[in-house]
Amino acid sequence: MKKTKKIIISSAVSFSIAATGLSYSGFAAPFSDTTGHWAQEAIEKWSEYGIIEGFEGNFKPDDAITRAEMAVIIDRLMIYPAATENPFSDLTEDWYKEAVLKAAENEVLFGYDGMARPNDTITREEAAVMLARALHIEPKTGELPFSDRDEVSDWATGYLTAMAEKKYIRGFADGTFAPQETMTRSYTIALLNNTIGGLYQKPGTYTDQVEGIVLVNSPGVIFKNMQISDIVLAPGVGDNKILLQGNSKISGTKVILAGSIVTAGSSNVGGSGGSTGGSGGSSGGSGGGTVTVPEASDTAIIVNSDYAGKEGTIQYNNKKYTYGKNAFGNLREALIQVNTLGKPAVITLTGDLTEDNTLEIIVSDITIDGAGHTLRLTKSADTKKDGIQAVDVSGILIKDMSVIMEEAENGWHDSYGIQAYRSQITLDTVTVSGADAGVLLNGASAQVKGKLNVSGNEFGGIELARGSEAEKDPTLSAEEGAIENTTEAEGLPTIWVDASDKLNAQVNISGMFAKEIVKNDKVQKHFYLLEENLPQDETVQEVADSGELQEAVENGEVEFIRLTEDISTTTPVMITRDIAIHGQGHTITAPASAKKVVTVMNTGQRAEGKIEISDLNIAFEGEAPADWQSMYGIQVYNVSNVVLRNIKASNGNAGLLINGAEVAVEGTLDVSDNSFGGIELGKGVGVESVPKLTGAVSSIINTSEAERKPTIWTDGADVPAESVEITGMTAVENAKKNQNHFYLNPDFASAEAGTEGELRAALQNESAKNVFMTADIEVQSPVIISRNVTLDGLTHTLKGPLTSKNLLLVQSSVGTPVSRCRIRNLKTVFTESAPSDWRSAYAIQVYTAQNTVLENVSANNGNAGILINGADVTFEGTIDVSDNSFGGIEVSKGRDVTTEPRLRSNEAILTNTTEENKKPTIWTDQIDASAVEIQDLTAVPFTEDGKNQTHFYLNPINSAPAK
Repeated sequence: MKKTKKIIISSAVSFSIAATGLSYSGFAAPFSDTTGHWAQEAIEKWSEYGIIEGFEGNFKPDDAITRAEMAVIIDRLMIYPAATENPFSDLTEDWYKEAVLKAAENEVLFGYDGMARPNDTITREEAAVMLARALHIEPKTGELPFSDRDEVSDWATGYLTAMAEKKYIRGFADGTFAPQETMTRSYTIALLNNTIGGLYQKPGTYTDQVEGIVLVNSPGVIFKNMQISDIVLAPGVGDNKILLQGNSKISGTKVILAGSIVTAGSSNVGGSGGSTGGSGGSSGGSGGGTVTVPEASDTAIIVNSDYAGKEGTIQYNNKKYTYGKNAFGNLREALIQVNTLGKPAVITLTGDLTEDNTLEIIVSDITIDGAGHTLRLTKSADTKKDGIQAVDVSGILIKDMSVIMEEAENGWHDSYGIQAYRSQITLDTVTVSGADAGVLLNGASAQVKGKLNVSGNEFGGIELARGSEAEKDPTLSAEEGAIENTTEAEGLPTIWVDASDKLNAQVNISGMFAKEIVKNDKVQKHFYLLEENLPQDETVQEVADSGELQEAVENGEVEFIRLTEDISTTTPVMITRDIAIHGQGHTITAPASAKKVVTVMNTGQRAEGKIEISDLNIAFEGEAPADWQSMYGIQVYNVSNVVLRNIKASNGNAGLLINGAEVAVEGTLDVSDNSFGGIELGKGVGVESVPKLTGAVSSIINTSEAERKPTIWTDGADVPAESVEITGMTAVENAKKNQNHFYLNPDFASAEAGTEGELRAALQNESAKNVFMTADIEVQSPVIISRNVTLDGLTHTLKGPLTSKNLLLVQSSVGTPVSRCRIRNLKTVFTESAPSDWRSAYAIQVYTAQNTVLENVSANNGNAGILINGADVTFEGTIDVSDNSFGGIEVSKGRDVTTEPRLRSNEAILTNTTEENKKPTIWTDQIDASAVEIQDLTAVPFTEDGKNQTHFYLNPINSAPAK
């Protein structure tokens, strides 16, 4: 009868290498042992930056990394000041001592029972957490996207969740992360490379465009016209300023551990979240004595969420502040404090803040200095709220800050980022977004200095009104060019005066274009920065159903369409002319029978203008179909100059079809959850023009890549790969289909093979990290795998004659090491019956390769099914080695092989229906039996005919007696 056994082994993990823009600070010779290594480029790069070093010309990339080595790397990144004390009993004078002490003092590394244990190796989760702590990446709640998330330690989960969300860490194609495995030197460099997009360690002006964290550890750094997501000013910056010039912008988290950020030109220090340190503290001279840090005035108040619940004092910018007096954990407490002072006060944000409710200013002569930080107002049931509200006050200055409102849902909620009610305020270098309108002047006056950016608000930028109890008309004054509003082109005015026929509001800004709008018996005066955005009569149309939408699209006088509701349509929305459609976050759905939800088509009557579709979700009803039905969320047919901005297209065969058209992606384009892939580029019937897709790789989202669904593919020999003008993706040619497939995650890059030639070509294609067999394949000689790859048979069969000796050979060599290979869902069988004589016939041989996984594999009709020859192999799923003439699996070490074989398993089910006396399921030959690390097998020494073997049986009844 069939005998099965469950066996267990652990998995491996990788950090993939992503390109980064970094400021080089030095030069280093290449290492002799990294040539051809998968991490060679990154190792040499970080060596040149002086962050890593080798050992007598070698780097030893696959050696484990220790706590001390990781501390040294982090110290070189951050340039921490000297540590003040040594709390560790096992840390004496050594090359790593100071780095370990600095890491401990900065809460990057923690001791154990008073010991640092510097020479202990670290796990993958420990390495990632140490880097996260150093860069002040805040832990996040949520579920980790790895199948082995239960193996992650509780203390590491939040950090890994935050890093995975940013794609700083990625698991294998099989979805695992293996947090408890030992971290190697090469994977450490991959982790740095993924996380740190730019390292700036010497003075200079930089114009790089990078993805990932920008880390500055030197004074004198100037960023010009750079779009920065997250930035960290490391202690190496000192008390100096980092300058943003031109159109530089920080949009994400700012961690200020030293120095400060200042702007020039139209640069914007926005951002969300973050933490700050400061350069304060005390210092002494060589002649002895101390310097007393002065106390800050009670009218100088600092705010940071890190201060919440603390007691005592904190030093900031060489001044001492007292918690609860002039240092507070939220802005509300700070405003309550200034109400009690009765004199002018300055509130400075030393970090980004998140508040739940409106913040009221009810005393005059108050300054709120954001210092480049962000104030975020969260969603709540009370959607009728403002961010900051100044009531019956004067002399209010709000400067150098961003206010972001998170509305509960679309629609008008009387929500403003800043409202001045019967007050006089000044706004200096302020950004307000996410509200109904950025600013409301309600019977109030405002002076703008620097820049006021009111982009990204749902109904417009600034409203001027006079409420029922307000007596004065509102006034807004600014220099020409001081107001910014990039969403004006979507039909949203930069300024509007409500009930303009009933009050004398003053907009003292030259160079603006005004138009009076009458709607529903309500008169408003709208102001625009650009004349081209000035709406003409009936040019802006709001729609709430499919009929209104199609009518507006067909109405040549309508230039802007705004959706006010989700819309269901039974036929595609047809766009044949220049128009802008703003979905305002709403969704258009259609049944599968529609084939397309939105079609953009050139009928020969279109002018060479622009078609823009933004902030819109496109979806078919129900789930994506398993079979091909030519269902695309959006089809763009033979049209140029089409812009898709902040779009999600799902539940079709593909999200987007570009037929001989030119499409640019801005913001984000999410093409997840389609059954065959994300975006197809083709020419289509009767189309001569070659399609083109442009955009940034960071704009494209596809969470379905792991399911054999490319994010982009070109179709047809006349559509070259160059049609996809998006750098940073991994391209794999599919010659059989005349296609090129593009992947965001190189670990998911795939090729398909249905013939012997296709299979061999796919396995030689370095870009294809996964190869899928789409049919049974017969070969005459072994199929050789000599690189890290996953071969998925999809339950198909690889077969061939006994003369081939092996059907599949996983082979590692000096020049081509194999350190991570997976064979899964594959049947291998010789076409003849198992030979009674010994012919060295093994269906599968794994030769010196490391970390090779066989999952759901059968190997039959040979002398043995599998040979593990100086290799490290793990079984998963079901492994069937029945019907072989001498036994199932041989574990040995061939001639000139120096590596020791190992056989492990990860809860695999091992099957051998032909196990019998002297035909074991597993046997070792000329090696120690400990190479088989599997429990619950019956092991019997076998020494007949001078052999030195150990035989392993699933069923002890079948075991042969020892001789």
